[in-house]
Amino acid sequence: MNIPTVVFTRPRDWNQGHYFSNLLNLVYVPISGDVPKKRSGRLAGDGIGDVLTTLGVRTLLMQIDELKPEIFFHSIHAKITHPLLKKIREKSPKTKIVVMDGNFPNDVSKYVKEHRKFVDAVLLNHDDPTVLQAYKKAKFASNQIGLLWDGFVLEEHPTPVHYTKTIYDCFFAGSNLRDNKQVHFYPGGKFRQSFILQVKDRFRLALYGYQKEWPIPVIGRATHIEYYKAFHVAKITLGANHLDLHRYYTRRTIHSGASGRMFITKYIPGMEEDFENHKHLVWFKNITEGLNLIDSYLQNDKARETVAAQGRKLFLERHSWEARLREFERFVYALL
Repeated sequence: MNIPTVVFTRPRDWNQGHYFSNLLNLVYVPISGDVPKKRSGRLAGDGIGDVLTTLGVRTLLMQIDELKPEIFFHSIHAKITHPLLKKIREKSPKTKIVVMDGNFPNDVSKYVKEHRKFVDAVLLNHDDPTVLQAYKKAKFASNQIGLLWDGFVLEEHPTPVHYTKTIYDCFFAGSNLRDNKQVHFYPGGKFRQSFILQVKDRFRLALYGYQKEWPIPVIGRATHIEYYKAFHVAKITLGANHLDLHRYYTRRTIHSGASGRMFITKYIPGMEEDFENHKHLVWFKNITEGLNLIDSYLQNDKARETVAAQGRKLFLERHSWEARLREFERFVYALL
């Protein structure tokens, strides 16, 4: 039996990590070049929003035309348009177009709505029942909706520097989006700001983000490799999602766990299905509890580093890009 062919443009780390599949014929196309960049010129790494190159598009269409793959798998790249997807469909009518999209998590994504005619299946970074129902109303069958969180490669988080060499207690990187009346864009925005401001008052905080979004000083905005390195600057990494969606694990969640630092986060609904509290990471449900947990674990190096090590072990086993590839294999066979 011939195994299905998958032409993909992201995750690039499946290619960079030299991962292999016995169940899929994987063909990577560097659609945004060897050094992907965003519109701003910043390095995109393995993130979304990279700008397509003329050579990348030409190579993609050539591969689609030649291979007639069962699957074309991509994430959100800048300038993927109706005309490009239409060409892909014309060159290989039976190819199923699958998109990985966790960038608009509380409804059917804007990208999927705009390109619904060409999107055959979608992979999300959560499995919230309300959102899944919205996709089903958009005429996606159960096997056309999957779960694929972000991942990491070991090179991004090698053996962590010993905690005694850090100069910060806590690390957080993220947005704090508000309108001109200082009203937060997301339901969890007010909680995030209040929590981070109180952390800053009590502990040595390394805060990364846009200065214009935060009322306290930030170190700056880190992207790509510098972003991954930043997870190692403090004894504890922090999380506070903007939305309370079931098993909504963002890039911050994945890299916090992989970093080898203790991860303390606002509770994510359903996370007890994947993690054990105070073993792999620590969660809290209100700000006072979160602050007290930070203080307690900063006072107990052994307990903190034990949780950090056990968390890293779990993330290495279950949340690398190689682990994601195994999950993707199962999704493809269910879809086909």
